Amino acid sequence: MQVAVVGAGIAGLTVALALARADFDVTIYEKAERLEEVGAGIQLSPNASRLLIEMGLESAIRTVAFAPQCLRIGDGRTLKSLARLPLGSWAESRYGAPYLLIHRADLQDILKAAVLAEPKATLRLKAPVAEIAESPGGIRFQVGENLAETGEADLLIGADGLRSIVRRKLLRGPEVKPSRHVAWRATMPIDEAPKWVARDGTGLWMGSGWHLVHYPVRRGTRLNIVAIEEPPDRALGPALPHAARPLRALLNEVADRTPWLPWTLSTVDPAGPWSSERVALIGDAAHAMLPTAAQGGAMAIEDAVAMARLLAGPGTLAARLKLYEDERRQRIRSVVSMAENNLAVYDLRRPTSDLRNTALAMLPGALLMRRQDWLYSFNG
Repeated sequence: MQVAVVGAGIAGLTVALALARADFDVTIYEKAERLEEVGAGIQLSPNASRLLIEMGLESAIRTVAFAPQCLRIGDGRTLKSLARLPLGSWAESRYGAPYLLIHRADLQDILKAAVLAEPKATLRLKAPVAEIAESPGGIRFQVGENLAETGEADLLIGADGLRSIVRRKLLRGPEVKPSRHVAWRATMPIDEAPKWVARDGTGLWMGSGWHLVHYPVRRGTRLNIVAIEEPPDRALGPALPHAARPLRALLNEVADRTPWLPWTLSTVDPAGPWSSERVALIGDAAHAMLPTAAQGGAMAIEDAVAMARLLAGPGTLAARLKLYEDERRQRIRSVVSMAENNLAVYDLRRPTSDLRNTALAMLPGALLMRRQDWLYSFNG
């Protein structure tokens, strides 16, 4: 079977690798001239790292990733610590796979190298896809900078992200839904971060209508920082009203070094169609979600592995694609709901936030962590 994958992000590279190893002939079409992953850090929770390890990528990933020992949650107004959730060996023992922090570009490089090593996989850059047509005999499309070349495939996989052309053109799927929230992103050398910033794990600071997350990437040499809020003025950078003075100083220090990169948080309704007779969507193209469960990349990896497993099974192509859609949809809905709930809890305003803080301070970190069992124990 000839498979065309549109998009060479984490979703596209992972599904191409999994399919090539399942003996499918795969070509990835990527419109960019070179692969430069947008964004910075990504959290590989055990449900994702387990699958990448099973694909033989553990050594390459551990070379560039950082293994956090804990997640610290605190009050962003006072910088008071509220809870410490165990990660490190505790999480690896409980879930059978590590919790890792990695730069998106590093993960993309690892996946790209693995794909290029597969004889049944081809990566084409500067190859945008357009004029896609589905027929009972296969998929035809125009490809290339001038769209002068005709491509053909038995199956087309849309791994082309939030504004997927495959979703819009072939499946008439839902439009992107922008939110009022913006994620401000930046990185800095970790040895130049303030002393109060812990180096051994992830920090989550919650304020009134905002929250900020920071964690090490690039094997612990850089600090990834993400601040999420409904900004009064995007031109001024993150506002984070009533943030603690040290937190405000960190924001100013970042701004003095590099511009904050604003990203409007947007979603794609997971209820929309994900497949037809010869077309399927994975990752953000099917179900872009809020980042507040740290599962966008993980769900793309899960999608990719499930897609390859089910396509290698019995039945017609359409039936296997429908099985993929049915199998993945309920889990995706649960993760989407979790991300939405987390955003609401992180951004609570007083006096409700005081009740949240009291509850967090009373509960053991291991007990709070066990609430993720259904998510992290998954083995797709």
